[in-house]
Amino acid sequence: QRPAAGQSITFNVDRDGGVGGNTGCNVFGGEYTYARREFRIGDLIQTMRACEDPTPGFERDYLDVLRSATEFRVRKTMLFVEDKKTHRRLSFVQIFGRD
Repeated sequence: QRPAAGQSITFNVDRDGGVGGNTGCNVFGGEYTYARREFRIGDLIQTMRACEDPTPGFERDYLDVLRSATEFRVRKTMLFVEDKKTHRRLSFVQIFGRD
């Protein structure tokens, strides 16, 4: 599934264990852990704006993949976040420089 045209979807990861971003309608945030080669995102909080279709379906699926993700990989300027059990994956393009 892809976001609707013109939606700005973001996913930010910081070195201190925080994640956050924008689903195209709502903003979310939480924490992650990375141990024993396993990536896990903890509980996410999010704003509760009402969104026009098809955004709610995409937003739900997007956050579900983040919540169930067990692996992430970086390849050049791409970040891949994947739930290995369901084989659902998100891919992101780096748009800001590294700190």
